[in-house]
Amino acid sequence: MRPTRALITLVLVTACSGEADQPPPTQTIPCVPTEEVCDGLDNDCDDLIDEDPTDGLTLYADADGDGFGDPLAPSVQCDPSPGLVDNAEDCDDTSADIHPTATEICDGLDNDCDATTVEAGLATFVDADGVPTDVTEALEGEPDAVAALTLDEAGSLALCEGTWFARLEVTADVEIGGFGSPIVDAGLSGAAVVFPTDGITSTLEGITLIHGTGDVRCGDTDKGKPELCGGAVCVSGDVQLTLRQMVLRDSEGASGGGYAQQAGIVVMEQVEITDNRAEVDGGGIFVGGTSHLTLAESSMVRNDAGEDGGGLYAEDEAEIEVVDSEITDNTTLDFGGGIAVRSAMPVTVGDSTIARNSATEGGGVDLEGGAIVLSNTSVVDNTASDNGAGVMMVGGEIEGPIVVCEGTPGAPTGFHGNQVAMDGEVSDDDVGAIAVLNGVFVAEDCDFGEPSTDTDNAPRDFSGGADGRGDEVLSLTCHDQICTTDDVFRLRTAQSDDLCLDANRPNDTPFDGQSFLDNCDPDVTTQFWTLAPFDATFSTLENPFRLDGTCLEGNRRASGSSEGGNAFMQSCTPLAGQRWEPVSDPSGIRLTNEFLGPDTCLDAPIDEPAFMNACAQTPSQQWNLERISASTLPPLDLFD
Repeated sequence: MRPTRALITLVLVTACSGEADQPPPTQTIPCVPTEEVCDGLDNDCDDLIDEDPTDGLTLYADADGDGFGDPLAPSVQCDPSPGLVDNAEDCDDTSADIHPTATEICDGLDNDCDATTVEAGLATFVDADGVPTDVTEALEGEPDAVAALTLDEAGSLALCEGTWFARLEVTADVEIGGFGSPIVDAGLSGAAVVFPTDGITSTLEGITLIHGTGDVRCGDTDKGKPELCGGAVCVSGDVQLTLRQMVLRDSEGASGGGYAQQAGIVVMEQVEITDNRAEVDGGGIFVGGTSHLTLAESSMVRNDAGEDGGGLYAEDEAEIEVVDSEITDNTTLDFGGGIAVRSAMPVTVGDSTIARNSATEGGGVDLEGGAIVLSNTSVVDNTASDNGAGVMMVGGEIEGPIVVCEGTPGAPTGFHGNQVAMDGEVSDDDVGAIAVLNGVFVAEDCDFGEPSTDTDNAPRDFSGGADGRGDEVLSLTCHDQICTTDDVFRLRTAQSDDLCLDANRPNDTPFDGQSFLDNCDPDVTTQFWTLAPFDATFSTLENPFRLDGTCLEGNRRASGSSEGGNAFMQSCTPLAGQRWEPVSDPSGIRLTNEFLGPDTCLDAPIDEPAFMNACAQTPSQQWNLERISASTLPPLDLFD
């Protein structure tokens, strides 16, 4: 050790006669900086001892304690100390499992700090305690001898790049993830991934599943065919499942060629379901039982079904929500090229596209009962060889069907370019956009294309009386085969709260086609009327749900007069006998007729046909107008 440098102080003593002694002045010799070395001295005069010595050791921080230092955290020390090592070989100093002597596993990380070592072809299971196990060998199957692995312990399974000829059965809380876009090929030996157990929570992410063939019996369609379903993924247990950034393709099953679900709550995000085939229903997706499925930012493309639902099929009490997704280019030999709904629960489709799908009926969507809500969703360029290229609505065992088309003034839902053609010919009886054979179609801010352009629906937009009304953005309601943009009402007689005026065709029964009173029934469409203004005074009374466009016509009850003098239904014309004026009455209104004058009123005694009679204060001439919004026919109970 060097001797300590001494301070030399000169003390000058002076004597001043008569003055007190003064303190002696001092003088300090300044520190001269030199290189800092390991000597216990402040060589560089910075008040620090042995910091960054030129003759010290270069050491590296080892924050994770794995014995390997961080090359980005060097320091020079005189002596080794805890937390420092003499190498800079760690590539991740935050994980004790990553260092040059670690074993490379499938986790998307460079475990051995050697960039030349690849993870391709590796599979790793990590249990709930974080202990990894190499399961590569357990999943190394062959095309004709597919491996099978049951995941019955909670944890995570990682599959790295490569094609795995394998099938997975998940019976515990397991997260399954892929690194480097691995492919699981089920070798046409069953579903690629099966979830048969209730009560588990699982995820599938970043994997392509191909060549599945269905695994369990799904549904009960009474079609006499095996119902093994869910080619790529089969969910039969009551699970909580998320599929994210997945591809389900080139798989098949009796139902649910790509995916099938019979229970549980499943969310699909950024999932591609493409080129799958179902022998019966649901070429892309089959959902039944009491399932709930959400499809977000996903696509169903080029799937095919032998019967119903080329893209998506829903039955039983399945509830489905589609958001920001595409259902395109799917086909079926029967009904619902894009979507077929047979579920008692509503299907909602928002901010999505249903395009270029094809079927015999219901090229885009087919409903046999059930309900679907289309919100800011385009239904475009779908085709049907028979009827209902855009949407086909027919009766079923389930109440309904109901279709609601919801847009906004700035972004209407659109029905464009949907076309019906049978053997290359278009029939005037067929409908390009919405064929309502039974049920209710409600449109709010919907766009039905421009006439004589490729956006127009062919041969027409709607069934029944709405033909020609759909070439612009509009709101309307279609009940069965008739559509109307007007509010409707019932004429309830003052004689009874339970009797309403009922329209009937001429020469039909009962009452030989005359209008008459019948029990009020919200499901009897001949009891609904529209009040269409003719001029400033008179209006016509038209039944909007009649196919033949008929109006109420009044006549006296007199022998030899037309139709026996009774009020009856006749083709709508400008005749004065079809022009009515509602006149206020203390008990409601009375209806006078322009042809017969203001002193003759519509009279409907109980058990007799309606007719025109001299106005009097009689209950049989007094009516209550029960106005009903068109969008509530019938009430949309399925959405309550």
